[in-house]
Amino acid sequence: MARSHSPFARLRYDIFGVAMKVQDALGTAHEEKVYHRALQAALQQAGFQVRFTPRYLLRDVTGRVIATYYPDLEVTRNGITVLVELKADPQGLQPSHRRQARAYLSVARRARAVLLINFAQRPLEREVVFRKDV
Repeated sequence: MARSHSPFARLRYDIFGVAMKVQDALGTAHEEKVYHRALQAALQQAGFQVRFTPRYLLRDVTGRVIATYYPDLEVTRNGITVLVELKADPQGLQPSHRRQARAYLSVARRARAVLLINFAQRPLEREVVFRKDV
């Protein structure tokens, strides 16, 4: 009997699959901005709704904006949204990247998780930072 995956798990799997194809085509030597453009185009071609560097505001208790966050991509399919943060770091994913992902989730209330993808590592380095409140 075939194993059934949740729509959320399938979304993550499919995004990582597209990212692997981008890395196969471009290799590991480029700057992040190259992978941003390439992955955005590839995801849109694959039928995902993609927003490039969406803006999220962090407000204090009085409502004043105290920080603005710009994740690389916001990807939605079938009503499920995740953020995608891209790296091109030969040293691999770092604790600071995970902290950055948690900060994004604190303000991007619709996002279920942040997918961290490092194109400078082969095989493609990837990690999921999940919301704690979902």
